Amino acid sequence: PEESDTDPDGEASDEQEEDQEERPAGILRSDLIDLEEWLNSLAEKLKAAEKLGEIPSYADIREGYWAQKPIALMTMLQVVNGVGDGRFEPDRSITRAEFAAMLTRLFGFKETSADPVPFADVAHDHWAKDAIDTLSRLGIIHGYPDGTFRPDAPITRAQFAAIVIRGLGLSENGTTSAFSDVTPGDWSMGAVAKAHEYGIIQGYEDGTFLPNRTVTREEAMVMIARAMKWTGLRTEVSGQDAAAILALF
Repeated sequence: PEESDTDPDGEASDEQEEDQEERPAGILRSDLIDLEEWLNSLAEKLKAAEKLGEIPSYADIREGYWAQKPIALMTMLQVVNGVGDGRFEPDRSITRAEFAAMLTRLFGFKETSADPVPFADVAHDHWAKDAIDTLSRLGIIHGYPDGTFRPDAPITRAQFAAIVIRGLGLSENGTTSAFSDVTPGDWSMGAVAKAHEYGIIQGYEDGTFLPNRTVTREEAMVMIARAMKWTGLRTEVSGQDAAAILALF
């Protein structure tokens, strides 16, 4: 079965070219994000990238690749970088720490005086500790019942859905699952249902979601781009010119 978050050999075919929907109330809550400051920050990053005179590219991302545009956009927004030697490694799974860092780079969440969750396995010198602390202070990540965060574990599709929904400021209160393997009683059912309702995640042709399957770097970029459409921002980068995006600001 083909996964609609992945290419024709497992990847997505939709390229998010539809008109942007109006941002629903509740998304990007003011207690999480300063919207004006965030938009200005994105604009500055895009302007800096545009001065380079070309859209970011990687040796292992061919022209026309299904996830090329979201990967380029997230590179321009300094959410993600390559892995060296000009490569992106799109098929590599992302870890929970990596995703925490990506999300904080993208949204620039507000600082809060709340104490972070003292995860037993996130040392004070862990490279992603600041991002993990920020998300835990805001209740976007919770960790495991044993007090760990497991930063180096690959993030699953269910975890991804839950964290994105919380990061957007939405409630995990979806009530109707579109997938045969996500049912009432599953911890992630509300988040997965909500993420599917907003078009952030999709499933397999056989009606499953595979909540415990890990998320790859390319899949993460595509699904984050889908989430961004609800902020009122365009989610694609023109293969010819970044000016079309800059004009939106």
